[in-house]
Amino acid sequence: MNKPQNEYGVSTPRNKNSFHPMSTTLHIRPSDCDRFGHVNNACYISYIQHAFAETLIDTKYADDWKPDSEFFWRLTRLSIEYRQAAIFGDLLEAHTWLIDPVENQPAFGCEILKKEDGSEQTEQSVIRHQALWQRICRETCETSLINQAFLRQFPQNGGNLPRAFKLPPDNPDLKRYILEHKVMRSEVEAGGFARPQAIYNWLEEGVFDASAEAGWTPEQRLASGVLIFQMRHDTEFFAFPQNGDTIRIISRLAEVKRFRGTWLQEMLLMPQQILLLRDYSTGIFVNLEGKPTSPSKGSMRNIQFGECGSLDEM
Repeated sequence: MNKPQNEYGVSTPRNKNSFHPMSTTLHIRPSDCDRFGHVNNACYISYIQHAFAETLIDTKYADDWKPDSEFFWRLTRLSIEYRQAAIFGDLLEAHTWLIDPVENQPAFGCEILKKEDGSEQTEQSVIRHQALWQRICRETCETSLINQAFLRQFPQNGGNLPRAFKLPPDNPDLKRYILEHKVMRSEVEAGGFARPQAIYNWLEEGVFDASAEAGWTPEQRLASGVLIFQMRHDTEFFAFPQNGDTIRIISRLAEVKRFRGTWLQEMLLMPQQILLLRDYSTGIFVNLEGKPTSPSKGSMRNIQFGECGSLDEM
């Protein structure tokens, strides 16, 4: 009988052990929050990385996080679903577990929970994510196989995973928006490559720049009573840029539904035009009271295809 498959195309083990997921307490810093006072979406990527690193430290892989280590860990695929906002002062706890013990690319899950009064009875899901990780030899840049005995140390009982993501249809007529950026030293981690959080900051800027170029600035959205909250990211990583590299982000509004929109973003290393990642960024449209709403069809067509319809046209 075949094992069930998840959205990553890898089999999910049937035999779950009795261990609880590994827990990491997360402390929100004021600098993690955006102008609304919420933890910025990109900061959750650092929280996920922190929880994963703590998990590896607990399982005797602490040396992999040193700059002179023989190996380092790299994300190759990530799905993250944003469930609700967190603010400075909230108590967060990340639960990490192994989903599939593939030796060259194990799949891990993580759910970050908010505890209203520090008790399990008041836990609320903040984000859910599923990721594929590789252990890379720093000298050869080749993937290292991970011993099954090591993988068995991880708990295989966990929380909830993000829902399956359906790719939007491909449309060659979508308007392309370009953002270029030179990687700065402050955006690079110990291994010499760009921090995942920095990459998601660039992607967010790419969406805001594209919308503004099409005439839908944050001020205009607010004036029309529309806000956009991040709903999820679904990302495939092929390589990471390094300090001093120039990257180009190509953004296209791939799909618009009644209450949500999905951007397709590709990041290239310039001038070689090497594809570094592909991301689908989905946001939900809400009104000023936080209820789902629909933006004007004219504004959406203008962003998608460059058509000059009325921004107020429904």
